[in-house]
Amino acid sequence: AFPLPNWSVSHTTRPNIVSTSGSIHIVSLYNSCFRSARGVSSSKLFSPNDMCTIEPKRILLEGGPGMGKSTLCKMLAMEWSTGPDCSLFSRIKSTIRRRCGGEGCGQPCVHTFKWLFLLHASEFKGKSSIDDVIRSHFGNYQLPRNSSSDLLKDALVIVDGYDEASEGNTLLEDLITGHTLQETTVLVVSRPAYLSSNLSHFDSIFTTIGFQEEQQDRYALQFARQMKKNPQLFTDELRRTRQESRDICESPFLLTILCLLWSEVHQETSHIRTRIFSDVYDYILDKACKRLERTKEYIREYIIQPLEEVAFRTLQQERTLGRDDDFVDLQCSAEDVNGVGFLVK
Repeated sequence: AFPLPNWSVSHTTRPNIVSTSGSIHIVSLYNSCFRSARGVSSSKLFSPNDMCTIEPKRILLEGGPGMGKSTLCKMLAMEWSTGPDCSLFSRIKSTIRRRCGGEGCGQPCVHTFKWLFLLHASEFKGKSSIDDVIRSHFGNYQLPRNSSSDLLKDALVIVDGYDEASEGNTLLEDLITGHTLQETTVLVVSRPAYLSSNLSHFDSIFTTIGFQEEQQDRYALQFARQMKKNPQLFTDELRRTRQESRDICESPFLLTILCLLWSEVHQETSHIRTRIFSDVYDYILDKACKRLERTKEYIREYIIQPLEEVAFRTLQQERTLGRDDDFVDLQCSAEDVNGVGFLVK
């Protein structure tokens, strides 16, 4: 499932509005040195491989911004909750299934686990135990006192956004290195290079590389049908855009923005790379104005321009993230800006 961006105020949709059947392309990286790679499906994340001959306990999934990492996490959670051949209730009440049993599977997959916890790395900060993290995540929901032993023994713990909350995150480091919950399967999701010093602790390492052409076509068609638009229009726009800017179409995030743009702009859009980004900029600016109830001039002067200055200064200094001193004159912190995925009010 691929969710629409939160700032699309003109459409009310469910997170699973557009399904591409596990379409985010994943490459398996062996020997921690990235010398060989081959495509795998999301169902293979939990299977033994050339790097780990037993079912892996620590799994790393890396990918650039907008390449579908968080979407894959949500997709795994959705697949686990629905199940191919049994309900959530029957899976919890029965003994853990060591094989999926679903059609075409018959191997370790997300349905192997009796429990699944989808957490963000920031939820581990300031916590002294995994119990604290889970109880905080569920709020007022009353969990058993021995939740770690009962729930996490046969659980999959997915930790998204490591790159957004890695600094000073002691509990999460203990989880990755196996000092905590060594026998629990943990999938850590991050942008590249943030875990370079911890690669030896992972049994399997993967990276997302976005949509391949066939997946782009299928995604655009499903998007058009869901929006009740002419599928041929989306097919033609995608083909012309791909001829000029192939890498833009490979990014699930950017392709989603383009599909939103095609669904609202009635005249033919430009396919020149610089013009594409200009159209996307105007589209986002328009949505931001409606969401924040501000003029375009206000958004440009007080939101976009300050962030552009920070981004340009960061690039000049060959850094990948902003620091606290970059945001002295802004009413936000470096952690807030580095961690945000979409524009929020």
